[in-house]
This record gives sequence, structure tokens and C-alpha cells, in this order.
Amino acid sequence: MRSIFKMVMMLFVLTLFSVMPVIASAQEDTRKQEVDEKEIHKMEEVVVTATRDIKALDTPASISVITAKELEEQGITNIGDAIARIPGAYDDGASKYYFSMRGTRSSSAGGPLVLIDGVPQNVGMSGYNYLETIPVSDIERIEILRSPGSTVFGADSARGVISIVTKKGKKDQPLKLKAKASGGSWKTFDEYATLSGGVDKWDYFLTGSRSDTDGYVHDVQRRSATRLKAGYNFSDHARLGINLDYKDNYWETVRGKNKYALDNDRRADEFKEKPTAEKTLDNETDQNVSSYALDFRYRDTGLFLNSLAAVTIVEQDYRALHKTYTSPKSVYDDDRDQERYKFDLSGGYNFGKGFFQYTPTLGFNMVKTFLDQRRDYYNDPVGKATSKKKADIDYDQDKCGVFFQNRFLLGDYWHLNAGIRQDRVEYDVKNKNGNSVDTQHTKYSWSAAPAYHWNDRATTYVSAGKSYWFPAPYYYQAAMEKMNPENLPENLKPESCLVYELGHKHSLAKWANASLIFFWMEYKDKFALFYDSTQTYAGYKNTGDSEHKGIELEMDGRVCEWFGYRLSGTYMEAEWTSGRERVYTWETTTSKDFRDLDGYELNRLPKYKYMVGLDFYPLQNLKFNIDVNGTGPYYVDYLNRIEYGERTTLDMGIRYELTKWSFWVLGKNIFDKEIESIYNSSGKLNSNTGEIERNGKYANSYYPKNGQYFEFGITYHF
Repeated sequence: MRSIFKMVMMLFVLTLFSVMPVIASAQEDTRKQEVDEKEIHKMEEVVVTATRDIKALDTPASISVITAKELEEQGITNIGDAIARIPGAYDDGASKYYFSMRGTRSSSAGGPLVLIDGVPQNVGMSGYNYLETIPVSDIERIEILRSPGSTVFGADSARGVISIVTKKGKKDQPLKLKAKASGGSWKTFDEYATLSGGVDKWDYFLTGSRSDTDGYVHDVQRRSATRLKAGYNFSDHARLGINLDYKDNYWETVRGKNKYALDNDRRADEFKEKPTAEKTLDNETDQNVSSYALDFRYRDTGLFLNSLAAVTIVEQDYRALHKTYTSPKSVYDDDRDQERYKFDLSGGYNFGKGFFQYTPTLGFNMVKTFLDQRRDYYNDPVGKATSKKKADIDYDQDKCGVFFQNRFLLGDYWHLNAGIRQDRVEYDVKNKNGNSVDTQHTKYSWSAAPAYHWNDRATTYVSAGKSYWFPAPYYYQAAMEKMNPENLPENLKPESCLVYELGHKHSLAKWANASLIFFWMEYKDKFALFYDSTQTYAGYKNTGDSEHKGIELEMDGRVCEWFGYRLSGTYMEAEWTSGRERVYTWETTTSKDFRDLDGYELNRLPKYKYMVGLDFYPLQNLKFNIDVNGTGPYYVDYLNRIEYGERTTLDMGIRYELTKWSFWVLGKNIFDKEIESIYNSSGKLNSNTGEIERNGKYANSYYPKNGQYFEFGITYHF
């Protein structure tokens, strides 16, 4: 079945590449008549870059754009739901969205670099993104770069980039007020209000929102947020902006269940792991995030300048709770405070006109991060005194980068982007047990992307680049806690990613717009759990290298007045090319040993995923959509012995628009397909007959994903 699927995909790809340039040339003269100017396709959306604003269609990179209109029309209430439909974006989280772009994320660490108006959102010990805390109604567009972006975006973008641009008011625009409310399953309620407009040269956009849900697995989440985005427009070319943002988040997370608890009640937050005992481990997180940013932007036909100064303050209280049958008790409480200061400056000039044009850009980035964690063991402060000293850390990180980006235009068709970057990352980490590490890494990133523009609606490009991802704070904390000679904190080093892409983007007409990407990646020094020569856990370490290759497709269009479609899909093969891990050998239920990983597929990474969306417009202002989401099977363990099967879900929605009113009803996973995230990388087995009868052969840990959900909402424009 897989070989047939792969052969069909390859045949489709070759055919598409063969006919697109021909069709492009034939349709160039008639296209202006075919395109409805009232409907701008998202390929026409402008992507913000360091050098200039450019259409997504013309970018020589694997970039996807999700617009505010799409988020609203498709009833997206969590931006993770939208990003999950993008090719190459794999949901690798347990109870929340933690995305792994093309399989690059590692355990207990963040994935792609997430930015909101240029301000990093990867926070905390693991550098997680917490995408579910970002109000969807604030968003103007989301730009997802699946390939590494270190030349411009800097350190930590080797795992991809998710750049979120929030809405802003327009100068000289009358006052506008918008209110939205919705309610759904699991006692879910969302409210949102915005005030926007402009006075003389000023523009402003003020929002307030709150969200409250009991969650599918009774994993309560509450969020309230407010944002003020304002700017002074010196002219049509220059704007000084201020962005103030505050979020108050609280959520609970139920830890993994065994098979017995899953089968008895997959939604229970308190459960029995066997008939005679109840044991539940869950987490609570209380998080406040404040962000203050000032930016200046100048754009002219020649000179351009971008600058950003931002401060982000995070206060997070993380509580790990252990509930027994008798009474709940706290295992430990981590009080985490983080401050991050960021400064960006870049500028350049557009030289030349006519046949040859050259645009150099010189840029500088600096990010300083201070993070401290203090742990309390309330039930056993004396017995856990040493553990507390190892967990109490002070973490300082300095990132400093310079880049030189070049853009060449030769006539109307040829285009070349090429750049180089130097990043210096310094770590100064200490714990209260007397352990410390003071180290630094200097790395050079590069990129080159020649492109050929067949016309203003077709681009073919080839790109190559190398970039890096630097270890998360938690990796240093874990290594310092163990201080194992085989995994000392000063020996941790960045992951590197070398990627090649061949892509074609084509806007044939309003009924057919496509992006097709081939990619090959070599990912080196990939992090994973580490066990020393005595099979003792010793934190996280650079374990080995992997190779990733695949095809990504996006295609959509409006076939006629009453019907449109959206397609996306990924087929990828990712396997270890080197590395060793400790695994259960299955000679007995407890036997363990080290095995080479060479040739094994990366665990928890499906070979394929797809989305088929159908949009119907039976009446004016009425839209009905059906979305089919599919994910292929994947291996749970390192040695590819435990397999989790493919899953398909169905979403539906209906939306009606009036002059000032909007009404919608949506359903997600409407057939209540049971889906879980499963963890058991070492292939552990259940050890006795009773456990096997209740839980099966494998000692898997199950995290139920969201089941059937329905929502009704209303929006009013004043």
C-alpha cells in the first residue's frame, strides 16, 4: 500500500512539473480576465522579510501563509488546529500542540522558533511555544517557514519558524468596534472584543479576550489577554509602533495513562491504573506573560530600515501533583521567572533599475535571556534538600548574531537570494548544589536560493542552507543535576541542519493554485534521552544523526461560485543514520541493552499526512465546509517494533454572514475518533500476567487527544 501511494505521488509530481510551465506561458495573456480581483488568493498575500515585503508566491522557500480570513471562515479557535493542516508540520505533543517541523523536534524541548510581531514566544525551561495561549482573533496572518531560517531569523530557527503578525488599525479610519462570543463542548466559552481605528497620523488596535474550558480530559484551561498595538505614521514610508501585550494563563495537564485506565475512561482526570489502586500524576501551570515592544520601519524605493526593541517577562508556577486514593499531595512546585531582552536592527538599499538590480542587507540581532527556577518539596523538604539544590538554577544566555543577505534580480525572470550569518551563543548556568557551566558556541549559517519566475504567477526555485538549534535550558539543568562524566553540561553542542529544496509555486487561476516542494535534510547531533554505560539515566545528549526526505503539496482554488477546495499533503521518510540508545531487548520483560539506531525510522513520526477540504457556497453569504484530516501510522519505539495505526477525522462547519452579523456552527472530529499520543521509545514491556491481561503486551503511556467537539458562535461589528 505504501509503495503504491509513493508511486502515485511521484507520478503526480512529475506530471505537475511537466505541465505547469507550459500552462503558465499559455495563460499569461488571459489570466487577468480570469482572476476575480475581489478574492485575493493567499499566494498573493505579502510576506514580511528583512529586505522587502514580497508575495508568498515569489518567495524561494517552503513557506505557508494562513490568513485572518481563513482562521475566521474555518472556525479556528486554537491556532494549533490551523498549523496542523500545513504540510510538514507534525503535532508531536502529548496533551497540547508541540510541533515538529519535518521531524526535527526532540523530547522536552520546543520545536520551531515562534515569533509574534518579531518577539520570541519560546519560553520556560524547555522553550515551549504554548500556542494555545495565543488569541486567534488577534492574528492578521501566520507565516510558517518549514525549512530552516537561520540566515535572517537567527539562532534556534533550524527547526523552522512560525511568524505571527497581529492586526493593527489604519490611519484615518473611523472608529470600529467588534465583539465575538462562542460556546462549545466541555464547557468551553470564548469572548473577544476589539476597538480599532486611526486619528490623523495615528493608528491603534486594542483587544481584550478570555477563554475558559474544562477540556476533553478535564484538563482545565483559562486564559485572559489584552493587547494594545499603536503606531505613528511619519509618512507613507515610515512608522513607529508600540506593542503592549499581557496574557494570564492557567491550565492543568493529566499525565499519561496506561491501557487499563484508557479503556475504562479515556476522559477521566482521576483514574485507576489497576482495579485495586488509584494513582494519578498531573500538572498545574499558572503563567503570566508581559511583553513590551517598540519598532520602527522605513520603506522607500531605495533605502529600507527595520528595528525592534522588546522586553518579555514571564512568571510561571509549575506544580507537579501526585494524587493517591487517600488524599492529594504536591510532589514539588517550580517557581520560574524569566526575562528576555531583544534588539534587532537591519537595513539596506535597492540598487539599480531595469535588467540588473542588487539589494544588500546588513543586520544585527541580540537576545539576552535570564531564567531562574526555585523548587519546593512541601511534603519532604529535609529528605529532598539535595534534590532541591540541583533543581534550583540560574540560567543566563546571550545570543548575538550578524548577517549579510544579498538579493539579485536579472531581468524579469532570474532571482537569487544568498546570505551568510554568524551567531555567538554564550551560556552561564549555575545550580545551588555548586555545579556550573560557562560555555559558548560560535556557528556560521548560510543560504542560497536561485529562482526562475516564469511570469508573475509561477516561480521555480532551488535552495540550500545550513543552520543550527542550540540546547534548551532544561538540557543543561538535567546534565548539571546528574553531572555524569559521560554527559557533562559543557559537552552539549548545537544541532545542525543541512537542507536542500526544489520547489514550484503556481497560481494558474482562481480555480487552481499550487505549491510543490521536494526536500532533503541532514540533521546532525540530534538530542535524545541518554543512558550511560551502566544504563543509568544521565539527562539529554547529542545522540546521533538523521536523514529526512520527502514531498510537500499545497493546492486550493474556487472552481465556481458555489464550490472551492483545499488540499495539503506530506510524504516523508526520516531515519537514523547514526546513534545508539538503551532499549528493552525483549529477551525477558526486563532485559535492556544498547542498540545501534542506524537504518531505523524516527519514532513518533508518520510517513504521511493529508488534509482534504471542500467549501460550498449554496447561497450568498452562506458557507459550508467539510475537512478530512488523515495521519499515517508511526512507530512508537526506537527499534520500530510497536506501531500505532493511521487515523482519520472529519470536521464540518457552517457560517452565515450579514452586514454586521456573523453566525457559525462547527464540529471537530464529529465521529469521535479515538486518537492518542503514545510514548514508549525504549520498547518497555509489561512484566507480569495480570498487567498483560489489563494493559496488553507493551507498557505504553497514552495521552488522549481531543474527541468530538461542537461550537456555536456569533460576531457583531459596530
